[in-house]
Amino acid sequence: VSVCSGNQQDAADAIQQSLFGLEISTTPSPYSFENLSHMSLKQAPKQSSYQLPKTENLPVLESCQALKCHLNLVLIMDSSGSVGLDGYNNVTKFVKTLHDIMVVQADKKAQTKRRVKVCSGVVSYSTQVHVEVDPCYDNTLCRIADWITNSSIYRGGGTNTNGALKVARQMLQAASSYKKVAILITDGKSNTGGSPVPIAKKMREEDGTTIIALGVTSNVDETELKGISGTQFALKIEEFHDIKRLANKLLKINNMTETSHVEMCLADHSVYQQKRPAQYLARPKYFVLEEEENACAWGAWSNCVRRIGYRCVQTRTCNYLLGVRESVHIKRECACPESAHFMKDLQGSESTSVPTSQSARTSI
Repeated sequence: VSVCSGNQQDAADAIQQSLFGLEISTTPSPYSFENLSHMSLKQAPKQSSYQLPKTENLPVLESCQALKCHLNLVLIMDSSGSVGLDGYNNVTKFVKTLHDIMVVQADKKAQTKRRVKVCSGVVSYSTQVHVEVDPCYDNTLCRIADWITNSSIYRGGGTNTNGALKVARQMLQAASSYKKVAILITDGKSNTGGSPVPIAKKMREEDGTTIIALGVTSNVDETELKGISGTQFALKIEEFHDIKRLANKLLKINNMTETSHVEMCLADHSVYQQKRPAQYLARPKYFVLEEEENACAWGAWSNCVRRIGYRCVQTRTCNYLLGVRESVHIKRECACPESAHFMKDLQGSESTSVPTSQSARTSI
């Protein structure tokens, strides 16, 4: 790829290679969609956890390693003041086109039951960073494309590229995956939140993430783009309206039109989720949500057993019917029976009702 400013073909080739690994160069990617389709989804490697401290004033996302992906992709969209509403709308349309292409590419092996599972997240940023789509919500590519088109908000402000990459890193490390790609689209130099180059270097070298940094307009800092992507060249296009042409080039490379995905998405009857499915929640094992009570098979209270001093306790076990979490045990104090009449008191207690929450102190 050359350093040439405004070369849309270079940008299209770089994005195509990073996502699909097709043979647009002499060295095909070992993680092409074709190769990924042969890899066991159940054996997708777990990723090392990365969580931001709350002092960063950035969105903190929990891990969802139970979610298995062939490809974990995060799109990072600059929504700073210099981008403008029209520019931002052009970027969201481009992000939609990428998802449309992946709908078709990921399903090409459907007849042989070798689909590629793509987990996708979207971040927008200006002075503040916003999570548009959390990959742990496990939405389909069709529903994500709809959400970005209809619900993403332009906010304006500064350019906190460093913060956006940190949030993207959380997303990319959250789920189990074979391949991780981040695509950043920006129109300028980062001017708040610190330099984005150090965090980008960690993502590439420590996490194995491929980063595509696409600059739009002549205002971009080429040195910063190179530092983010870790390459000797800067990918640039001249204007935001050129993004439409870039999208068309990607459609052409993949032998698609703007409507190639429509039939597949019409057959997708899923509803966009705005929370994590229960099996992907990351919580302490002892924490029980009220809505999970009905999914829990509670056993009987145990015998009343004397502990240290004069305290006696009973225990009760919850076995989750859906198998999404390990068993949970709770305890409560109970009246200590006299040792000489232990069995008699125990038999008598079986016919009594379970104490109410006011009379029984329950601890987790």
